[in-house]
Amino acid sequence: MKNVKLSVLSILAVIGIIAGSRVLLDDSTKQNCNLDCASAASQAEEQNQVAENTPDVIEVEKAPILSKHEETVAHVDSDKSRNLKSFDGDWCIAANELSQDDFNYAQTELRDWEEYIGSGFAKSQTNITADDSFYANNAYVASYQELALDDLEQRALDGDKWAMITFVQKWSANEEVLRVQREVAQQLLIEGASYHAIEFLILDELTAAEITYAETRNIEDSAEHLKSAIAYVMLGLRDYNKSALTAYVGSVSRKETFQEVLNPSVILTDAQGDIREKYEGLVKHIDQKREEESIVVQQPPRSVEKLFSETLAFYHHRDGDILKHLNSLQITSEVNLSETKCTQKHVAALAKIDADYDSLYR
Repeated sequence: MKNVKLSVLSILAVIGIIAGSRVLLDDSTKQNCNLDCASAASQAEEQNQVAENTPDVIEVEKAPILSKHEETVAHVDSDKSRNLKSFDGDWCIAANELSQDDFNYAQTELRDWEEYIGSGFAKSQTNITADDSFYANNAYVASYQELALDDLEQRALDGDKWAMITFVQKWSANEEVLRVQREVAQQLLIEGASYHAIEFLILDELTAAEITYAETRNIEDSAEHLKSAIAYVMLGLRDYNKSALTAYVGSVSRKETFQEVLNPSVILTDAQGDIREKYEGLVKHIDQKREEESIVVQQPPRSVEKLFSETLAFYHHRDGDILKHLNSLQITSEVNLSETKCTQKHVAALAKIDADYDSLYR
């Protein structure tokens, strides 16, 4: 019964994702976005997925990560009819295929990984009283989000991890502040806390592409920013950062400029080599800085990779053409955006839920 409950909750969470995405798609046509709006849209899309696998993902639990999964604490499920798989086995849909103990353990590893890579959504001054449940992992940044920007910037420059993470989420039209944010975001990449840093850098490049075209009408100059944005996308996906997709796909799929004039799938058809060069340059720079600063970065646990298939499935289901284009560029073998056996299972489940939703509400 425990796993049946988890399955139902997982389905409800997916319904919430789809319903939320519909609202975003309907509302997006009313917005004329700059970096501020794009960042808000990215955050909103990310928040639609925070309940991806578990109903209590918002609650921050500092559970320790074990060196390996202890077989001695494996839960014997009471429902003997379920064909459960081992934690180290070939599972896809955690809520259906794992025991409750293994499911909980996978969620613990996911939450700890998100903390490690710096996932903590900050509120702006205009919505500081908003419900915490709409800001995933807000507890990590709550003590920083109300600081004056100058104070926050100084703490970020002093190397306070969560101050840095909060700082790159604060929108500013001041070019000097933006310059410092870029520096802080690059340092976060070096330290392995790349979640919001990747989001900021992608949105920064996409905004630069729009501004460049608006000012010069030069597609080639704008294309350089698009190439850099995709290089950052691949860097984020290497660490299973959902923010890389929410930032890039959220902008490219909704904003008229990227649908008509600066459509990456059209203007970057022969840009694989340039994007790969940018990506490899980023990786080389980050590796060199880590070596210089003696920074050792953790690798994600296998469960995080498995759970990420649900995120990919969501985008394959809704924005498959964009993912196919990104995958066709073949920038790095470390990122695979093709439909696997697991993503196909999730896509099929999403399609069924979408059809049920339409039959009920359309």
